[in-house]
Parts: sequence; structure tokens; C-alpha cells
Amino acid sequence: MDKIIYALKEGKLTSIDDVEAGLNCGCVCPACNQPLVAKKGNIKIYHFAHYSKTSCEHAYESSLHLLAKKIFEDIGSITLPKIVFGNHDTICIEEEKSVKIKNIEIEKLINDIKPDIFIEDEYGNKYSVEIYVTHK
Repeated sequence: MDKIIYALKEGKLTSIDDVEAGLNCGCVCPACNQPLVAKKGNIKIYHFAHYSKTSCEHAYESSLHLLAKKIFEDIGSITLPKIVFGNHDTICIEEEKSVKIKNIEIEKLINDIKPDIFIEDEYGNKYSVEIYVTHK
């Protein structure tokens, strides 16, 4: 199991490095919203653990989705790759371009599909982003 190094504190994403050790960190799990303990010892890497000692299988992945959302919000744009068609005689359908991000949502249901991150650009175009954590 991967260590949880990002959690929610007062509704905002926070790093294990930025909180007080123990239950006084005031953090909750981004997946199940249960209290977390900040483990900041001398042997293992700093990480969060569930106070109730229960296993939350989505905590690590949920924290990475929130981190990716924050990164997209901070950079404010996304570069879309060049789109080509064909094997030998490729035709360029669209050149690589950068677009400004207008809106970002996590795991928004769209026609029976729930991408990790949903991005809408300044022109109203919509993009689904899948964060590769456990399987492609």
C-alpha cells in the first residue's frame, strides 16, 4: 500500500510536511473523510494514517487526484498533443496547442463515464484526464 502524503485540512489539500504531528494535524482522508493522524517519526517516511486504523483503499489515489487538480489550477493551462492519423502517410489533424483552463472538476459523471479529472477550456471545449496510478 502506498503512503498517503496529502490530505484535506479545512477543505484544502495539504502536505504531510505542512502539518503538526499526530491527531492535532486536523486532517481528514480525501476519500472517506475520516480523521487522519500525521505520522512524523524517525524511521519511516512521513505519512498520514487513518485514526480509526481502518483500511481505506481509495485514500492514496484520491489524494493524487486532488494534487493533480491543484497542479492544473496552479498552472492554469494544459498543452494538448499533436493529433495525427495514419501509419505511414500520416496526416496532421491538429497541431500541438496550449489552452487556458476555465473549470476543473474531479470524477464528474459524463454519460456513464467518470474521468479522474474533467477540464473545460476557455472556449468551452471539454477534456477528460485519467491519472495513471494503479492501472492503465
